[in-house]
Amino acid sequence: MKILYIYQFLSYGGVEMLLRNRAKYLKELDPDLEISLLVMKSSVNNIPIEFDKVFFCKSKKEIQRRIEEYDLIINVDTPQLFDVIEKSKKPVILETYTSAKPARRYLRSKLPSNIKLVIVPSFTFKNIVKEEISNKDLPMEVVYNFTENKQLEKCNLNIDFKGKRPILWIGRLEENKGWRDALEIYSLLKEKYTKDDIELFIIGEQLDKYDKHIFEIMKDFGVLENVRYLPRVDFKEMGCIYSLVFKNKGIYLSTSKMETFGLTVLEAMNFRLPCVLNNLEIFEELYKESSYLYSNKDDASEYIKGILGNDTLYEKFQEKSQGGSEKFNSDHIIPKLHDLYMKTLLDERNNK
Repeated sequence: MKILYIYQFLSYGGVEMLLRNRAKYLKELDPDLEISLLVMKSSVNNIPIEFDKVFFCKSKKEIQRRIEEYDLIINVDTPQLFDVIEKSKKPVILETYTSAKPARRYLRSKLPSNIKLVIVPSFTFKNIVKEEISNKDLPMEVVYNFTENKQLEKCNLNIDFKGKRPILWIGRLEENKGWRDALEIYSLLKEKYTKDDIELFIIGEQLDKYDKHIFEIMKDFGVLENVRYLPRVDFKEMGCIYSLVFKNKGIYLSTSKMETFGLTVLEAMNFRLPCVLNNLEIFEELYKESSYLYSNKDDASEYIKGILGNDTLYEKFQEKSQGGSEKFNSDHIIPKLHDLYMKTLLDERNNK
């Protein structure tokens, strides 16, 4: 079977890395598969080696030609190519991940008639998509995201935390990610935590525009001197980041206000980092048993203080994280995904 993933751009963000890992493990499960990727734009120099072929296409005529070479098309949040996809008559699976409601407007429009299945990453998000999608008869399946369940063997990054225990926060600096909530939580924590051995470690690019520079905003919260900020880290180095935070007895904090899965949480858990998360419905579904879900910013600061100030509690949450990550192992996810792909293709052939 020849599978073609179609995605708007290649930037080594979360979706792209998920597709790369899928290609790797699907082909380990079924060596007869040929899995390729087609993107319209790219901001990276290296071609991902997990795919058999990678196409960079802007011309719809060229995209149409490539689609015809494959048995099954997987469209990942790329409605710009719906017209080309419908002309192909190939069986299509639509996957949607975006948490931004405006980016999902296309779901309310008429969808290509050859979409046979919709895949989403969580049951919480499934309920949202079922409300929004125009074709209520389309079957919909939940396939959880996954991460490689192994510890890093080698780290090429050299970050000296100078004895500080990092509170790691990862995400775009935009309101939906609640990055300023992280600043406020840290500010509250400073008032309660008497030891001078912590820092807030923020990784993420600024997307929203603000009247002030982000460093000025940090200064307003009184935390600028306690923040380590990296605007961007290559996705391939993220395992290194989690590993360094783990070695320095840090934790992971998510203040996000909307998620469809929360892959960085799972990645942090995979490295046994205790996790303190905003009490979102999606986090209730996925991580309730393996993290602490805070109800407000003061609650978050109080619990972080408790975890960092109590070695027994810290180790307890390390164990919770390890157990929580195991249910999202590729061994559980990939066979289900493979079965859905095969069934979609076989049903299409049987109906001809």
